[in-house]
Amino acid sequence: MGKIELLRNRWVVFAHDVLWVPVAITVAYWIRFNLGVLPDALTQEYLYFIAVAVPAHAISFWIFGCYRGVWRFASIPDLVRIFWAGSSGLLLTLLGLFVFIRLNEIPRSVMLLYPLLLIGGVGGARILYRSVRDHGLRPTLEQRKHALIVGAGRAGEMLVRDLRRHGPFFPIGFVDDNPLKLGQEVHGVRVRGRIDDLPTLVESFGIDIVLIAIPSANRAVMDRIVDLCNEANVEFRTLPSIEELADGRAEASRLRPVTVGDLLGREANTLDNAVVDKLVTDHCVMVTGGGGSIGSELCRQVAMHKPSKLVVVDNSEFNLYRIEMELLTRFPGVETHAVIGDIRNAALIENLFSTFKPSLVFHAAAYKHVPILEENPCQGVENNVLGTKIVADAAVRHDAARFVLISTDKTVNPTSVMSRPSVSRSCTARISGEPAPRSSSPRVSAMCWPRAGRWCRCSRSRFATADR
Repeated sequence: MGKIELLRNRWVVFAHDVLWVPVAITVAYWIRFNLGVLPDALTQEYLYFIAVAVPAHAISFWIFGCYRGVWRFASIPDLVRIFWAGSSGLLLTLLGLFVFIRLNEIPRSVMLLYPLLLIGGVGGARILYRSVRDHGLRPTLEQRKHALIVGAGRAGEMLVRDLRRHGPFFPIGFVDDNPLKLGQEVHGVRVRGRIDDLPTLVESFGIDIVLIAIPSANRAVMDRIVDLCNEANVEFRTLPSIEELADGRAEASRLRPVTVGDLLGREANTLDNAVVDKLVTDHCVMVTGGGGSIGSELCRQVAMHKPSKLVVVDNSEFNLYRIEMELLTRFPGVETHAVIGDIRNAALIENLFSTFKPSLVFHAAAYKHVPILEENPCQGVENNVLGTKIVADAAVRHDAARFVLISTDKTVNPTSVMSRPSVSRSCTARISGEPAPRSSSPRVSAMCWPRAGRWCRCSRSRFATADR
């Protein structure tokens, strides 16, 4: 059935092309005689003309395979094939007319006009069909998100071409830092400004999404674009990098959210699972601030390594409930204890260490938002310094093997109480160097404090902002 349908379609296309021959000749005569009636004296030569031209062009169309092209995807190669087929048919027609009637009474203007009309009709029908199908298959303008494309290079050209055919977004314009491209158009889409103009253009044209079409962009370029998109409060996606685009095709289906790897400019670091297993597997682990963005991710990572117990401490009932439900669902084999409480409550912390005796403590219960803490310095010191002291002292008294402080020493210039050296040094020195009263050991066997600002999934990090 498929072969029959294919043959039928080919014969329909072939018949269409051949029928254009008498139409083109007739229109050429009509134009030649100023849109008037053909003189009776030329009727016989006109019929000879059609009788010779139809088989001549039928042969040329068949030889050049004009019927093989799929109209839905008609392109430049199809038009080139039609041009050569029409030119060859013209030569055969002239040869035939010379043999039969020595080209007598055949207007030279008709000989020039009819091949142009024929090629235009045969090729134009294909282009028109493709245009109608493309516009008919895609959603209407109102149903599609308005998109601004960053980068008017080769990738941007392929992307906008794909979007205009059947993409889910409607391209409104480009932004590109090449001054030679400003004001130019790519497939009818104008380069409307530089990349720094992105926030202004988003507001002016009601842009719903920004599409980054620069596969060769380095970290600095991606950082800049992401910052501008966040400033404009607009959704954004990107094409994969050059390494990922092995076939070089930039299509709407390949657009994806910006990932940590895009902003890092390198692959994200991975854990040494063998080492982590030795620290976590079959040991009791406590995570303070376990309902927060950092603490909850720590809980997930710890649970994957099958601790004997996982104690999650947080002062937010909702956050604690959310991470507890997730852990119970994803890791039913891990004994999870969700404890609501404040790390500044020394009695509670002492009771938790006495009950569970954790060997590994991740202390992530800290305020980390610099602007808010600048307005509330006393609460910041009370929670981040005194609360950390309470947890660290308890870890020392109960011989925890390791204590990991997720540092509140932010990776910014020391301009606030959160990052002032005197505050952060007093906290970390007390934790790492001073033994707690009545301690059975001089100190916890190992302590470390990775900076919270380095955590890619922290709710205050630029990477989480990019995800949103």
